Amino acid sequence: MGRTAFLTKRGNIWWFRRRHPRLRLNRPLTPAETFGKRISLTSQDGPLLADADIGHLSVSLRTGCPVVARARAARVGALFEYGWQRFGELMNQSTQFAPDPDLQSQIAVGLLDVLKRVMDTSQQLAASLPQPQRTAAELRIDAAGRAEIDQLVRSSVPTPAVGANRPKRDDPFDDPAFVAVWEESTDGIPFWEESEEVLLSQFAFTLDWLTRLFEVYVRYCVREGKDPATAFKPLVQLAGGFTIAAHDIAADIKAGIVLAPTEMATTVSVPSPRNPAGAMPISEFATRFLDLRCQGYALERKSETPDAKTGASYARNSRRNVEATVRLFINLFGDLSVGDIEERHAKEFITLLQRIPANHSKSAKDRRDIRQVIADTDAAETREIDAIRHQLRREGRTPGEIEDAETEAKVERLRTDTCLRHMRDFSKIMDFARLDGMINDNPFKDHLWTGREVGRRKHWETSRLREGWGDQIHALLGSKVFRDGFKEKDEALFWAPLIAIFAGLRMEEILQLRTSDFGTEENIPFVLVDVSDDKQRVKNDSSKRKVPLHRSLLELGLLIFVEERRRAGLSRLFTHLRRGASKDTYSEIFSKKFAYYLKTNGIKERTLDFHCLRTDFQTRLTRARVPEHARKAMMGHAQSDITHGAYYRAGDTIEMVRDDINKIEIDISGIFRPYRQSVA
Repeated sequence: MGRTAFLTKRGNIWWFRRRHPRLRLNRPLTPAETFGKRISLTSQDGPLLADADIGHLSVSLRTGCPVVARARAARVGALFEYGWQRFGELMNQSTQFAPDPDLQSQIAVGLLDVLKRVMDTSQQLAASLPQPQRTAAELRIDAAGRAEIDQLVRSSVPTPAVGANRPKRDDPFDDPAFVAVWEESTDGIPFWEESEEVLLSQFAFTLDWLTRLFEVYVRYCVREGKDPATAFKPLVQLAGGFTIAAHDIAADIKAGIVLAPTEMATTVSVPSPRNPAGAMPISEFATRFLDLRCQGYALERKSETPDAKTGASYARNSRRNVEATVRLFINLFGDLSVGDIEERHAKEFITLLQRIPANHSKSAKDRRDIRQVIADTDAAETREIDAIRHQLRREGRTPGEIEDAETEAKVERLRTDTCLRHMRDFSKIMDFARLDGMINDNPFKDHLWTGREVGRRKHWETSRLREGWGDQIHALLGSKVFRDGFKEKDEALFWAPLIAIFAGLRMEEILQLRTSDFGTEENIPFVLVDVSDDKQRVKNDSSKRKVPLHRSLLELGLLIFVEERRRAGLSRLFTHLRRGASKDTYSEIFSKKFAYYLKTNGIKERTLDFHCLRTDFQTRLTRARVPEHARKAMMGHAQSDITHGAYYRAGDTIEMVRDDINKIEIDISGIFRPYRQSVA
């Protein structure tokens, strides 16, 4: 980034910092004005007001992106110059007010407040408005800022009456008809300037802006082969000027001064009018993307109606994953502007993903960047394999044994599904950038893996598909908590796996159970999976169900535990559990506790986790020849066939479901009994 005047960086944020100027008066001072004042009379052009002790003006530009900072600094600088220009003009007009450094301090403080408000409003717009609305809004903000500055100066410096000592001028600004047209075009807002010089300056700024728009429009018409005089109907009255300009530009193209459309596409990268928006850092844009998704927008079309429920689910289940993807990209390439992300970044990102160790984010103490982690891991893996190969060869091992040992020594990297999620999540952000007009095309779209590529990569990966616990269920039920008993705070560690094994409930469905969710129907005890308050959640409507309690749960005393909670006046079954801070779920914390329990008891394998208990439930029911529609109902799955989905909505009786669920046979003779009494 080239050096920009008055632009400095503090930490990760850019600031505009500039010393306040000394003001020059172009009129002589009266004795009353100079009495007791610090005035420098050495200038040949006029007296200078003495420096006020006001130091520098410093305004945070609210961004870490140098491109955005440069644009905002230009706006702040223009308002800064305008404020002191207006102050000087009014001081020169006034003969009733002595120039005083204290007045300069008053103006400086007021000017700082205005500029801070301008930056605050601009930052809010950056996160809420797409281009080109944002540019138009910034122009309105700056105009409002100038109006505030003008009011500040006029309220501080008395000015002569409007028109005093001013000769009559015969120009458009004295023409009532011109004023009427102006006010009509600005929704009735009258001139806010009393100084013709300032008004002319603002008018010149507007003309410059319109001229640039004019040029962009004409170039568009030339490229598309349209007549500028008729392509946009409101401009028909300017047909002559547009036609002449188009003729001149076409002549330039033929002369080789301006590249023709086909040449531009192949030899030069032409910035589009939306480039200023593309200057937003990917960190800021990703935050905006995530905020909108959490509000319920799908961000697939320009016009959408948000769904609050979908947004809440996205915030709970997906936001953290996408934030991790963005952090990963920034770690590799820096906080690039959206418009600066190219296909080469997409290719390298996808390549490096496959080399990242699977455990790279497990330790909060590891401060290395991702590239260093990859390099260190590759080097350590090579050393380990070389050492193993050398050792086994010395021991006279067979080539097969050496190959197996080398394979075992390889460091596990991110799996195909994880890489694919990172790729797709970042691509969705770039899709939104294209929809928002920030970029012309998504640089990731042509580099996402196809279904065939995904299948090929998975073919060479070690399978991690959940197959259920099988005989390992006895290792779990023979471990410490189930064999020796548990402390009160570990009740969920005992009961939750048992409910999953014998009732097939999901982890969160179990952990959020209330005593009111247990009841009887036709004298058959059941547990109800439903939403009884705003804190309970189910995966979908099909998840709402009534599951009879397996005889083993009754034998172990589950209903006694429920009744114990009721007598204590407690509504929740597992009252000691806390919700996680990120997803606001009980499973967020409990899943880690259960994984740690398995590991410390020597029964942790890659494909065995809490959800595998539910897989095991389905497997045992299937092998017991329980009909598919009955298994779906017990597990909370939708009936996919029309016969049961549309014509069997009443479902099996609770007695039929109880008989099916009791077909699960697992030995519980060695499990600890929390209560002496039990209900068989």
